[in-house]
Amino acid sequence: MQTLDFTHAVLLIAGTLGSLAALLMIGGWAISFLSGWHALAERYRTDRRFPEHQRRGITARLRAFITYKNILDFGSDAEGIYMGVMIPILNHPRLFIPWTEIEVIEPGTWHVTKKFLLGPDKIPLRGRWPSLAEFLLEPRVETAATPSGTISSSF
Repeated sequence: MQTLDFTHAVLLIAGTLGSLAALLMIGGWAISFLSGWHALAERYRTDRRFPEHQRRGITARLRAFITYKNILDFGSDAEGIYMGVMIPILNHPRLFIPWTEIEVIEPGTWHVTKKFLLGPDKIPLRGRWPSLAEFLLEPRVETAATPSGTISSSF
């Protein structure tokens, strides 16, 4: 009888771990579609290394309803924005989106921080703290600066 109890316990633990793994895989896949990460990954998946100008553990929102809380990595340089997740989530590869594919929306009546529209689908990206936009735009502004210190109107 003791062997039967041990077998049931092992099966229960294995079933629980298997169900949890399946739930995490299905959840990651669904979140990538709902947030727009999947659509961005089809076009902007990258193996590039993040630039030195980066921050980890950022909270940001893609589209209007998917918030990645404290798990996003962001970087930027004169070429564009790098995005990744700190933990492996199914269907969330690292992304590199060039500045030519990003539209920056200034604060307005309905939102209080800058917002980025990413790619041809114009998937909105918003940080939970206002300085995310400024952090991402720093290398772009520095590159656009002329030797006299004024900002060029090239972007």
